[in-house]
Amino acid sequence: MLRYAASTLTLIALATAPAYSQVVNSEWNTGNGDWNVPANWFPVAAPDNGGGFTYNVQIGNRPVALGAQVDFVPVSGTSDTITSLTVSNNADLVTNGNQLNVLAATIIDGIGTTIRVDPHATPGTAS
Repeated sequence: MLRYAASTLTLIALATAPAYSQVVNSEWNTGNGDWNVPANWFPVAAPDNGGGFTYNVQIGNRPVALGAQVDFVPVSGTSDTITSLTVSNNADLVTNGNQLNVLAATIIDGIGTTIRVDPHATPGTAS
């Protein structure tokens, strides 16, 4: 009976353990391009929180990305979620009527750096 109770407690503890995500510092790694292309990012993966990963996104911090225009095309559907966003060094992010959810800080830094938020593709939905 004691062995059975200990096994049950172990299973309950494993089932209720908090899930942890791996934080990825994702950097735009090219000139102009679309968000949903994995090869445009370092490391190679289009950022969208989920599947055990959360993303801190930086656009414009790498020399190849200075002045880049990133067209936000979601990985799937009409929205993506990331943890934080920094756009700098004359780079631009254009939402193209899609929804980008940023859970923490958003930083826009440097002359000529912009984030353009276009109306959402679905009327009445926040961009």
